[in-house]
Amino acid sequence: QSRARQAMKRRDFLQNTALAAAALGLPDVAGANPYREIWLYIRTRERSVTLYQGYREPRPLRHFEPGAIGRKGAAGFRVRGSSITPRGRFRISRINEQSRFHRFFGFDYPTLEQAREGRRRGILSRRELEAVRMARRQGRQPPQTTALGGHIGLHGVNNGRSTDWDWTEGCVALPNHQIDILTPWLTNGTHVVVV
Repeated sequence: QSRARQAMKRRDFLQNTALAAAALGLPDVAGANPYREIWLYIRTRERSVTLYQGYREPRPLRHFEPGAIGRKGAAGFRVRGSSITPRGRFRISRINEQSRFHRFFGFDYPTLEQAREGRRRGILSRRELEAVRMARRQGRQPPQTTALGGHIGLHGVNNGRSTDWDWTEGCVALPNHQIDILTPWLTNGTHVVVV
């Protein structure tokens, strides 16, 4: 019974991973080799981060847990100050080797879909939505000062914090030694799927 349950969990995990890989949208990956491309799959419910190689036939390279997420959990939509980790499809857009959280790999949050939702809810102005749209079209970091907030990414820990409980303002945190293992694999443009 326990083996059957484990096999079912593994099958579900692989199926969800394949769906996440498909969600990356191969057409937007200019010049990428879909069998060799490196990407991250962050599962907020499990507080885990998995490094994969390849979109078409994803192969796990490293798996890390436990991680910490926002104090208020994860959701597809967040606003500044909500302490919610946003779910979605991102790219690493900036790397700070001197972060107070050991290292910081910033995501290109908010996505255009999240900005459109913010506009639909009356949270973002038309001008702010256009600024997000233009930044994304030009491959720049979207504005980080709108009502949707910003400065979301993957980082280490500091000041005695741990990953035994959720404490971030919306980022995903891993122990520093795990961030060190990930660092050589991550570059600007690396895809990140947060589910």
